[in-house]
Amino acid sequence: MRCSVLLLAALALGACSGSPSEPQASRVTLLPRGDSILYIASGSSLNEPLQVFASQVPGGSPARNVSVTWRVTQGALALVTTESSTDSYGIASAWTGQAPAGVHRVTASSPRVIGRAPVLEVRVVERPRIDAISPALAEPGAVVTIRGENFGTAADLVAVYF
Repeated sequence: MRCSVLLLAALALGACSGSPSEPQASRVTLLPRGDSILYIASGSSLNEPLQVFASQVPGGSPARNVSVTWRVTQGALALVTTESSTDSYGIASAWTGQAPAGVHRVTASSPRVIGRAPVLEVRVVERPRIDAISPALAEPGAVVTIRGENFGTAADLVAVYF
């Protein structure tokens, strides 16, 4: 009988994982922090890191110390950071390097994620080139013509600031 009790106690201890003081990893959702589509000029790097926000499920409060893996799933964007952990605000960050022109997608994942892993898109565009501005001098409100290349194709997305 004593042998059976010891055997059951040993099996019960063996079934426990981790120490009793270790909290069990909660499930989280990951969402892009800020825009999920970012634009940079060819030959440049992003001024800020890619970021995701981890929130606890249930509850939605920031999830700290969540391990996040960053992986390029499309394109040739250079990732400086491939692993990071969320801070006390639930934010995990990854820095990027330069990339050729085109669309690049980065997936942020974690074994604790419920649902889809967020995909952030970095669109690298050729730098605009100005060949001519006419007239050389103009009064406020006058029409100014700028000739060049790589201004984009969507007129509502093109802006010029003086």
